[in-house]
Amino acid sequence: METVMSPKYSLVDAMVVGHRPYGLIIRSAAGERGFVDRSHIAHIRVEANAWPPVGEQVRGVVLGRAEDGRLRLDIRKMDVELIESLTDPKRALQEWTEVETSSAETYCRSLEGAIVLRWALRHPPRTVEHARAMALLAAVSTDARRVLENDDPESFSLRDPLGGS
Repeated sequence: METVMSPKYSLVDAMVVGHRPYGLIIRSAAGERGFVDRSHIAHIRVEANAWPPVGEQVRGVVLGRAEDGRLRLDIRKMDVELIESLTDPKRALQEWTEVETSSAETYCRSLEGAIVLRWALRHPPRTVEHARAMALLAAVSTDARRVLENDDPESFSLRDPLGGS
């Protein structure tokens, strides 16, 4: 039987088949072996006794592959929601890494740019993602900043990043 190779940034459903000191061992619904590093289980550090138990189904974002070919997954809720919200995750995340402050206004006003920026702003203040978002926001108009800086989790939706109805 030939195994399907899940591409980077695709969403994968998997079952937890084991725990190791470094994280979770998983098997995708398509039969691929893989793992979730402990840093990609939740956005805050969680002890092993709070990890998803063996047998639980999880959904994750493919980060790539280990040298031995195993899937590397991220099951952090916020990251899965980000990928679910983007039309073309690979392109959107590439644009995120390349956008310059000189083009920040245009980026912030694009739907996928707004989605990624709002995701980054939800990270803790000392993270790379949050710092990058703040640098871009410093280069945009007050109106764009006001929309994107709304930090009320109840009013924020990755599916409606600009807060419309």
